[in-house]
Amino acid sequence: MDTLTLTWRGLTTDDAPALARLWAAVETVERTGENYDADDVAEELAAPALDLARDTIGVLGPDGEFVGWGGLRGGSPDVRDVHRVWADGAVLPAARGRGIGRELLRRQ
Repeated sequence: MDTLTLTWRGLTTDDAPALARLWAAVETVERTGENYDADDVAEELAAPALDLARDTIGVLGPDGEFVGWGGLRGGSPDVRDVHRVWADGAVLPAARGRGIGRELLRRQ
């Protein structure tokens, strides 16, 4: 699977179950202690400050399952003089080493 056979698009709230599967697969390797189910992911995707089309990107393989995702989140609009941006994302462990993460960062 190379980056040319992948579909790159903004996430939607309907992606929560598939994204939860990706996050679970990443957790088995990364051991971050973060275990999100589909409801948790749906809550994250529904955050009022998050514009899914603009702030996120999902990477789907030919089978329609996520092989990666990325997202940017800005700081609170109430904070002045400091601008923070958090970048987050992951690549399915079985799909690593193929340039997907590098392309995710470029697109973010």
